[in-house]
Amino acid sequence: MSILEVFGQARTNEMIAQPKSLAIIPHLSRAGSLGDLALFTTVAMRIKAAGIDQVSLAYCPDEQGYHAQLVPLLKSSRIDFCPLPQGIFEENFSEQRKISSLFSTYKSLFIQNPDRIAIMGASQARFIPKSPWRSRLDYFPRDIFYGDEHIVTAYSKQLIQAYHVKKPLGDQVPVFTIPQNDKKQVMDWVQKEMIDLGKPYVVINPNTSSHAKNWPMENYLSLTKKLEKQSGFSIIVINAPDDFFVSQGDISLQLHLFPKSPLPQTIELIQYASTYVGGDTGLTHIAAMTGTPFVALYPSVNLKVWSPLSVGQPMKIISSDQVKDISVAEVFTTTQSILDQSVT
Repeated sequence: MSILEVFGQARTNEMIAQPKSLAIIPHLSRAGSLGDLALFTTVAMRIKAAGIDQVSLAYCPDEQGYHAQLVPLLKSSRIDFCPLPQGIFEENFSEQRKISSLFSTYKSLFIQNPDRIAIMGASQARFIPKSPWRSRLDYFPRDIFYGDEHIVTAYSKQLIQAYHVKKPLGDQVPVFTIPQNDKKQVMDWVQKEMIDLGKPYVVINPNTSSHAKNWPMENYLSLTKKLEKQSGFSIIVINAPDDFFVSQGDISLQLHLFPKSPLPQTIELIQYASTYVGGDTGLTHIAAMTGTPFVALYPSVNLKVWSPLSVGQPMKIISSDQVKDISVAEVFTTTQSILDQSVT
């Protein structure tokens, strides 16, 4: 059964009058994916700025609480956020639970009674029940995942066209509002580590959510030590194992391992870095949106669709069919180039 069969009145190409309010349910919003939430928040912000007065966005919470930590930082986006039930897009989530959970979610997500409900990339969303809102549902296919446009641009265009929005799309991205207490925690750690914030520092993130996306940890270690030796800047490593610096010989006054910390503190550290280096992960998307110069290591597949959204800062995406095949020398040279541009 397809979503079109479930809803009957769901539509993809019909022109609809511009709504005053819109609820967006992104089917691909994976639990715990910071990148998904940041990217779809960007879509929602651009649609709102184009003239839809009220926009709400559903997301999937995760057991680690990353989404719960990120959503409060996005308050300046002026988007209403609503958590979906945990596991709702997983195959082992029973049909009965899906239906009852979606009904309860509708009550909270749609308390504002939106004019339209956009289900993005929902080719497998067979579980969504018939409901009083079925005449307002609009389905947008997921074939754009394999196209030539960035996912934010492609979905924003689809919504603009479907809802007959005449105002042109802008280039808004989220601004992350860090609580004062988290800022203080970061400053306390910086002082303890004797890092001079009057000088440039580099943040390196060697961790992604997928083994296939990972650049080898030993490569990150080699890069870290080369950058510290050649640039003389402080190098701060985040999301790394406790034994990242494998021997006492790896330790210097310029190398620092940021402890596992709440998400706001990690973002605070990233957004003031001279350069960020990381793989295909949510923090790389966030780093790009903050305007921090960055070097991203990405698999070549669907690169145009899923690449970080830069905002005009110095940046470079290094890609390969196999991320592990990217050389340390190339990443080092590229990072040095981005550093030269960002600190002048």
